Amino acid sequence: MRISRLLLIIAAVALCVSCSDKKEKQEVIPLVKTQVVGDAASTLVHEFPGRVKASKDVGVSFKVAGTIQKILLKEGDSFRKGQVLAIMDPKDYQLQFNAAKAQYEQVKAQANRVINLYADSVVSADKYDQARYGLEQVTAKYEFAKNQLEDCKLVAPFDGFVNKRYFESGTTVAAGMPVLSIISGGVPEVEIEIPAKVLDMKSNFASFTAKFDYSEEPVALRLISISPKANSNQLYPIRLSIDSKDGKYPTPGMNTMVKVNFKSDNFEQYSIPSTALFSEAGDDRTYVWLISADNVVVRKREVIVSTLHTNGTADISLGLESGNVVITAGVHQLHEGQKVQVLKETSPTNVGSLL
Repeated sequence: MRISRLLLIIAAVALCVSCSDKKEKQEVIPLVKTQVVGDAASTLVHEFPGRVKASKDVGVSFKVAGTIQKILLKEGDSFRKGQVLAIMDPKDYQLQFNAAKAQYEQVKAQANRVINLYADSVVSADKYDQARYGLEQVTAKYEFAKNQLEDCKLVAPFDGFVNKRYFESGTTVAAGMPVLSIISGGVPEVEIEIPAKVLDMKSNFASFTAKFDYSEEPVALRLISISPKANSNQLYPIRLSIDSKDGKYPTPGMNTMVKVNFKSDNFEQYSIPSTALFSEAGDDRTYVWLISADNVVVRKREVIVSTLHTNGTADISLGLESGNVVITAGVHQLHEGQKVQVLKETSPTNVGSLL
């Protein structure tokens, strides 16, 4: 009997301790930082990484195969349209041209005699047709040989600069194999890639701006084209030209961030700290915690993020309203319906919260 009573007492004490621990745990109210959502902005902004590119960036090659005799320019050199960039050894093509030219002149002389005799009704129509067709064939062969000889010179298709040399003199290359990489001079372009959801809003594009190291102010960009076909990343390339007021332009290869601005009365977006955003395991949606104004209870709210900025803020296009109180710190330790204690802002006269 005494042992049974002792066991009952121990169990009762353990139960009281357990209840006390639970009560203490329930009484722990986490501190959180909050922010009141302000008025909605009427301009929607998306930000994308961009890269400066020359308006023309191509690899030029010989139309015929052979051995490179000389490359006339080095990397970084400028050139004008029509200037010879490289020369292929023309020896074999010169021989072919000489043979074709000799045959052409011979057949042409014979054909002219037959044509003149046919005009005097001396030869038959069959002889005339044979002479005419034979002259056409040998003329085509002659022109082909002439073109191949001319193609031994690699000519610049536009004004620009040599970006890279792929081969050196003395190298044998096939027809169509790029020998030089060249880029155009003049105004460069900026290329960005946008997802399908932004492409659907292209009719509401208002403006484009980019920030470069050489300018303290954002530089205006102008839309050139939007590719209707997605790339391997399921993004759509956009080409933008640079409107420079002072004549200064970035060089090809520079990286930048491009802001795409949309103007419409239908857009309402709110800016909040990106630390307020969270996702749950197995769920690709984005949420924030809201606080009930009366009893300070946490409520989860799904939101749509339009842009994540490098300054630590996020633009929310759906899910928030003006006046919502959003938790901005400690979001990963909360659960639905949990009570929280709002951390008061530090007074300007109480630096460090020492008082």
